[in-house]
Amino acid sequence: RQLLQVRKAEITPRLLETPGYSGAFDVISDRAVKVWWTLADGAVLRMVANLSPEPLDRFNAWDGGRLLWLEGAATGTGLAPWSVLVSMSDGAA
Repeated sequence: RQLLQVRKAEITPRLLETPGYSGAFDVISDRAVKVWWTLADGAVLRMVANLSPEPLDRFNAWDGGRLLWLEGAATGTGLAPWSVLVSMSDGAA
């Protein structure tokens, strides 16, 4: 329920005029990915996910954006197993 509330309050209102093909991704390793979308108001929504039972070391998952959701644990030097971090850098509204 909390995650759905975050989506409703933070993400859904920004989707209306977001153009297609506004997303991109980087494969960080064979077990982790970073995805980001530039929304209609210039905000950038980011998700970093470690999709393995092993920690992702020597990787800073924090991008300086505002934290929207953290499932698991993340530090400036790694991402715990099975962790997902979602953040947003606000654009010019």
